[in-house]
This record gives sequence, C-alpha cells and structure tokens, in this order.
Amino acid sequence: ERIYHTDSGTFTIEGGDNLVLSIQMSNTGPDRKIHATPIKKTHKFTLSSNGEELRMISADGKVALFRRSDTLAK
Repeated sequence: ERIYHTDSGTFTIEGGDNLVLSIQMSNTGPDRKIHATPIKKTHKFTLSSNGEELRMISADGKVALFRRSDTLAK
C-alpha cells in the first residue's frame, strides 16, 4: 500500500446548515511539499435530534452518513 498524499484542514459552518471544509493537501514524498491553495468543499448537513447521526450532502447529491459509536475500529 502506498500513500500519495495526506489531507488536513479546517471547517466552518455558514448559514446554519452549510459545512465548509478547507482541505490542505500535501504529498508524502521526501520533500513533503504542501499545495499552496486549499481546496474548499461545501456540504449541506443535518444532525439528528439526539446527536447520534450526522448526514452531509454534496452539491452533486452524494450523501455521507456518520453515526456515533462507542467502540473503536481495529
């Protein structure tokens, strides 16, 4: 398995239901060069009333669903 780049970044919430991710990419080669301009992605999001489920919807309609878990994956 070879890793070609890593992502890190920050997020903000705009308008109450827009999650804006600012993604900074860097390669994993010997120079570890960081790309100059972060990539910005905006997703609509909803949080369930009990806080157990986060749903993000991209501009093209793809859905990412995150559920709270009390166990760690190994």
